[in-house]
Amino acid sequence: MRRIIEMMGVAAGPFKPQWARSVRITVLGALCNGVALVLLLPLVTALLSGDHRTGWWLLLGLAALLVTESILRLGELGFAYNLYPDVMADLRLRLGQHLRRVPAEELARRRSGELSAVLNQDVTSGLLAVSDVASMFLRLIVIPIGFVISLIVIDWRLLLGALVGAAIAALALARQNATMLRTQREVGSADAETADRLVEYVQGLPVLKAAGQVGERSERLVAAMHNQGRVLRSSIDETTFSLTGAAIGANLAVAGVVAVGAALVLGAQLSPLTAAAIVVAAAGLAEPLARAASLTAVFEASEAAMERVNAVLEIAPLPEPREPKALERHDVILDHVTFTYHGAAAPALRGVDMTLRSGTLTAFVGPSGGGKTTVTRMITRFADPQEGSVRIGGIDIRDVTERDLMRSIAAVFQDVYLFDTTIYENVAMARPGAGHDEVLAALEAANCGDLLARLPQRAQTRVGEIGSQLSGGERQRVAIARALLKDAPIVVLDEPTSALDTESEVMVQEAIDRLVADKTVAVIAHRLSTIVAADQIIVLDGGGIVEKGDHESLLAADGRYAAMWAAQTRARGWTVTG
Repeated sequence: MRRIIEMMGVAAGPFKPQWARSVRITVLGALCNGVALVLLLPLVTALLSGDHRTGWWLLLGLAALLVTESILRLGELGFAYNLYPDVMADLRLRLGQHLRRVPAEELARRRSGELSAVLNQDVTSGLLAVSDVASMFLRLIVIPIGFVISLIVIDWRLLLGALVGAAIAALALARQNATMLRTQREVGSADAETADRLVEYVQGLPVLKAAGQVGERSERLVAAMHNQGRVLRSSIDETTFSLTGAAIGANLAVAGVVAVGAALVLGAQLSPLTAAAIVVAAAGLAEPLARAASLTAVFEASEAAMERVNAVLEIAPLPEPREPKALERHDVILDHVTFTYHGAAAPALRGVDMTLRSGTLTAFVGPSGGGKTTVTRMITRFADPQEGSVRIGGIDIRDVTERDLMRSIAAVFQDVYLFDTTIYENVAMARPGAGHDEVLAALEAANCGDLLARLPQRAQTRVGEIGSQLSGGERQRVAIARALLKDAPIVVLDEPTSALDTESEVMVQEAIDRLVADKTVAVIAHRLSTIVAADQIIVLDGGGIVEKGDHESLLAADGRYAAMWAAQTRARGWTVTG
């Protein structure tokens, strides 16, 4: 209970005072319940002995305590249930805000199913203790304490009868505490693995169908589900064994008290009326004790879930500057930048120096793994370099707020992500507050006019998950419209035309020409023909710059770029023969 209260204090965040108030109400109600139990013993004794005057007073006191406890419980439950959605929503928002500030490299290392499980089921499971589960547990602690106090007042020897059963129950619960947290961690990991495989299965269904890997032949998904079932069965077995032991111990403890009470009565050391009262109280004690044991399993599950939530919250975010600086110019400089991905054997960039002048287009070319994407990630602060710095307008981007940096950069990638909403809303999110005409103008400038004309609801047409209702070229044009509306002074392009057919490529290229006008542009190029007019072409290989210049000077140098150009020129002349 102490662990769960501490954990909830952290999870409650700004609602911690309200949560503490809820706990205090719960404790007060539980005390009323415990004192009522203490009064039950003399009440039964008075009624059995015929002392009706004392019995009436005790009955009034008992009724008052129970009414007070009921009022407190109603108030507490209403308060807890009203608080629960607020705490859950706030925790998810805090997780979302934290993930936004976490280095993108850290997010890339985590499975999407794992993060989805944390944000969804782990938050829900972890916050179960905010509701009446915690109050139930408190009451199930206070009731036995009240019973023990009553036994001490009557005759301390009555406690001896409970020792054997209490020892068995304690051992069972100790075993449960030792195993449940471990098994719940395993269950959470298996759930995250299955969630990840389900996302993978749904998103990759066309590929899986083509490869004959659907249904029971989807080996990765089936293996994950089998592992999930195995771990869950193991957890259930562990819980059942421990709960059975705790229930047996609780029943033995009650039976021991009754046996000692009977022995004391037979020895004329305890009145039969008092013994009868003890039996009445003890008869109702076994079930609450067994329920207390079962609730510990719920708390172990909550703790395991909150551990996973806290593990996300403990990911170190990119540091925000204490005294942020504003960007006024938009030339980009990488100064001796060295960056190594987590777990990689060699740096992705090695002491890279380059300048992207404002209002010019710089193209990055080279073999896969050469460092092209990493350069653009450094510009967008995907992560901070281990050595060197990235400066925009002479200001280290670590001295700029994340919001200001992202406001200054627009990016269009080869793999476009569109949200499952309308085309209009996908574009409008680039600049909240933009007018309706501005959004439509951006779509028109991105060559989306013909697309909208043939859609039944034009810009209000939903695009489907990840834009699945649109073709690759159409998704690219919507993404460019989004970047056009944002009108950021720096544009990063990850060859958005490489996977398109000729007609789509022409339309997308025209839209890109409008997007990059008078901007600082960094483009990753695979088709060299698209960057012939670039102001600067940088050839990257092995994490370093091997050549730099414009198209003509690089061809004249007859080096790596000239060889790539010659290879692509020959490829354009290939034919397929039967």
